Amino acid sequence: MKVFFEDPRLEKMFSNEKELRKQHGPARAKRIGQRVKDLTAAETLADMRQNVGPVP
Repeated sequence: MKVFFEDPRLEKMFSNEKELRKQHGPARAKRIGQRVKDLTAAETLADMRQNVGPVP
């Protein structure tokens, strides 16, 4: 699935791992990065229901 961002600054941050770590810290950046990868790999949002798990 294609992920769109309304704000270009958010798109830049979410596509740059270093910037994510700087803004959110290493643990949260890892989870955010994984979610973005999951969204990109999913064909529809319904596919994301299968990926839901506990948030540490």
